[in-house]
Amino acid sequence: MSERRLAEAYLALLGEASDDEVLDKAGILRAGGPIAAVDSDADNVFVVLSARKLNPKVHIVARASSEESAGKLEIAGPTVRSHRTRWVAGGSPRSPRSPS
Repeated sequence: MSERRLAEAYLALLGEASDDEVLDKAGILRAGGPIAAVDSDADNVFVVLSARKLNPKVHIVARASSEESAGKLEIAGPTVRSHRTRWVAGGSPRSPRSPS
Protein backbone atom coordinates (compact mmCIF):
# COMPACT_ATOMS: atom_id res chain seq x y z
CA MET A 1 0.00 0.00 0.00
CA SER A 2 1.53 3.28 -1.04
CA GLU A 3 1.47 6.68 0.61
CA ARG A 4 -0.60 7.85 -2.41
CA ARG A 5 -3.35 5.34 -1.60
CA LEU A 6 -3.46 6.57 1.99
CA ALA A 7 -3.76 10.14 0.71
CA GLU A 8 -6.70 9.00 -1.46
CA ALA A 9 -8.50 7.89 1.74
CA TYR A 10 -8.05 4.13 1.32
CA LEU A 11 -8.34 2.31 4.62
CA ALA A 12 -4.83 1.00 5.25
CA LEU A 13 -2.15 0.57 7.86
CA LEU A 14 1.51 0.81 6.91
CA GLY A 15 3.79 -1.61 8.71
CA GLU A 16 5.37 -5.05 8.76
CA ALA A 17 2.54 -7.55 8.25
CA SER A 18 4.11 -10.14 10.54
CA ASP A 19 4.61 -7.69 13.43
CA ASP A 20 2.25 -8.52 16.32
CA GLU A 21 1.72 -4.84 17.15
CA VAL A 22 0.81 -4.02 13.53
CA LEU A 23 -1.56 -6.99 13.35
CA ASP A 24 -3.16 -5.88 16.61
CA LYS A 25 -3.61 -2.30 15.33
CA ALA A 26 -5.08 -3.72 12.11
CA GLY A 27 -7.70 -5.56 14.20
CA ILE A 28 -6.59 -9.19 13.91
CA LEU A 29 -8.76 -10.11 16.92
CA ARG A 30 -11.93 -9.01 15.12
CA ALA A 31 -10.77 -9.69 11.55
CA GLY A 32 -12.95 -11.64 9.17
CA GLY A 33 -9.87 -12.91 7.40
CA PRO A 34 -6.46 -11.47 6.61
CA ILE A 35 -4.77 -12.20 3.28
CA ALA A 36 -1.03 -12.98 3.27
CA ALA A 37 0.05 -12.04 -0.25
CA VAL A 38 3.43 -10.33 0.00
CA ASP A 39 6.16 -11.02 -2.58
CA SER A 40 8.16 -13.45 -0.43
CA ASP A 41 6.83 -16.95 0.31
CA ALA A 42 8.88 -17.03 3.52
CA ASP A 43 7.31 -13.75 4.63
CA ASN A 44 3.83 -15.11 3.86
CA VAL A 45 4.53 -18.11 6.09
CA PHE A 46 5.61 -15.77 8.88
CA VAL A 47 2.53 -13.56 8.42
CA VAL A 48 0.29 -16.66 8.68
CA LEU A 49 2.10 -17.86 11.81
CA SER A 50 1.88 -14.42 13.42
CA ALA A 51 -1.82 -13.98 12.61
CA ARG A 52 -2.62 -17.52 13.76
CA LYS A 53 -0.78 -16.93 17.06
CA LEU A 54 -2.86 -13.84 17.81
CA ASN A 55 -6.18 -15.23 16.58
CA PRO A 56 -6.24 -19.03 16.31
CA LYS A 57 -9.77 -19.09 14.84
CA VAL A 58 -9.36 -16.46 12.10
CA HIS A 59 -9.89 -17.49 8.45
CA ILE A 60 -6.54 -16.82 6.69
CA VAL A 61 -5.90 -16.71 2.95
CA ALA A 62 -2.28 -16.99 1.78
CA ARG A 63 -0.34 -16.97 -1.49
CA ALA A 64 2.64 -19.12 -2.55
CA SER A 65 4.66 -18.91 -5.76
CA SER A 66 5.60 -22.60 -5.98
CA GLU A 67 4.18 -26.00 -5.00
CA GLU A 68 7.10 -26.52 -2.60
CA SER A 69 6.37 -23.25 -0.83
CA ALA A 70 2.64 -23.97 -0.88
CA GLY A 71 3.23 -27.22 1.02
CA LYS A 72 5.23 -25.41 3.70
CA LEU A 73 2.67 -22.66 3.85
CA GLU A 74 -0.10 -25.21 4.38
CA ILE A 75 1.74 -26.53 7.46
CA ALA A 76 1.82 -22.95 8.82
CA GLY A 77 -1.97 -23.09 8.87
CA PRO A 78 -3.79 -20.81 6.45
CA THR A 79 -7.42 -21.68 5.93
CA VAL A 80 -6.96 -21.30 2.17
CA ARG A 81 -3.75 -21.11 0.17
CA SER A 82 -3.06 -20.23 -3.43
CA HIS A 83 -0.36 -21.47 -5.77
CA ARG A 84 -0.26 -18.94 -8.59
CA THR A 85 -3.90 -18.46 -9.62
CA ARG A 86 -5.36 -21.76 -8.35
CA TRP A 87 -7.01 -21.48 -4.92
CA VAL A 88 -7.32 -24.64 -2.88
CA ALA A 89 -8.54 -25.50 0.61
CA GLY A 90 -5.79 -25.76 3.18
CA GLY A 91 -5.59 -27.18 6.68
CA SER A 92 -5.80 -25.90 10.19
CA PRO A 93 -2.67 -25.46 12.29
CA ARG A 94 -3.37 -28.71 14.11
CA SER A 95 -4.58 -30.90 11.29
CA PRO A 96 -3.19 -30.14 7.84
CA ARG A 97 -5.09 -31.83 5.05
CA SER A 98 -4.40 -32.37 1.39
CA PRO A 99 -5.84 -29.87 -1.11
CA SER A 100 -9.15 -30.89 -2.63
